[in-house]
Amino acid sequence: MQSIELRRQKLAQSSLVIAPRAQWELLWKEVAQFAHLSDRWSVDGWEKAPTIAQLKSLHQHVHHTPVRDIKLAAIPYADTLSRETANSLLKILEEPPSYFWTVLFAESENVLPTIASRVRIIRIEGGGERTLTPREHIAQRLHTFNLLEPTDRARAQELLYSVPLIHSTIQLPVIEEGFSTTL
Repeated sequence: MQSIELRRQKLAQSSLVIAPRAQWELLWKEVAQFAHLSDRWSVDGWEKAPTIAQLKSLHQHVHHTPVRDIKLAAIPYADTLSRETANSLLKILEEPPSYFWTVLFAESENVLPTIASRVRIIRIEGGGERTLTPREHIAQRLHTFNLLEPTDRARAQELLYSVPLIHSTIQLPVIEEGFSTTL
């Protein structure tokens, strides 16, 4: 399965991007580059949440074979969806075909619980991407290493030893033990 990232954060097949409204179309363009033009779906104008009628066209779009590897859909104003509209999205969010990715956009996390429980939440702050704490940065970097490969394992260990914050808060033998149990 293909991996898609938005501002160094890995998207799930069903993701909710929390960001200022002014950034949505730019963020969509970053994601949309992963799919052929005919494999992308979004509402016209991005001025309001999609209607049930528009989502019916999305349901048809989902089941057409993609031109390339993936198909994408953008759903703006996910925090303003009516219950009926949200319910029409559930089937796609719950059981998407392996090639289909849905990216919902909202300014707040005030989405219906039925939606929130089926998506990965990605937060993008107003000035661009959210500032990561040192621990989050290290965690993201560690996810890029394949610990079964000796070179990557050595690089991951170097990363852990190079950060003073790690020395003071995590016992390195515990981490190294975790490395050896993955082998």
